[in-house]
Amino acid sequence: MKRKKSILFVLVFCLVLFVSLLFVACNKNKKDAEPTPAPTPAHTHTWATVWSKDATNHWYACSGCSEKKDQAGHVYTDDLDTTCNICDYVRTLGHTHTWASEWSKNDTKHWHACSGCTEKNDEAVHDTITTMIQHVIHADMFVH
Repeated sequence: MKRKKSILFVLVFCLVLFVSLLFVACNKNKKDAEPTPAPTPAHTHTWATVWSKDATNHWYACSGCSEKKDQAGHVYTDDLDTTCNICDYVRTLGHTHTWASEWSKNDTKHWHACSGCTEKNDEAVHDTITTMIQHVIHADMFVH
């Protein structure tokens, strides 16, 4: 008799467990079981009036999110231009000077000029004695 009660107890327990699982599973399909979250309102962009920039691009940034408007690459007049024509970003040029072997000069100084930019190397003031002699010789040529 004890054995029949034990088997009956196990069967009843299994039946109760099975019915409980059915109710839980059925509840998941009901629409009102879990409320649907309300939709978030649409974001309206507020664009900056000053360019944002990095080493490659410029753009107008939204103050409320990370969106970018009118993003484009920098624009330079030529390869030696260091300032973007649109946003004023200043780039550093990776320039290697190539110095002329011939001297450049004006009335007071002489130097070696770079062929790729306006830099001067070995710039020095003319030796004043040599300059004075050249002026005297030059002046003598025009004296009658």
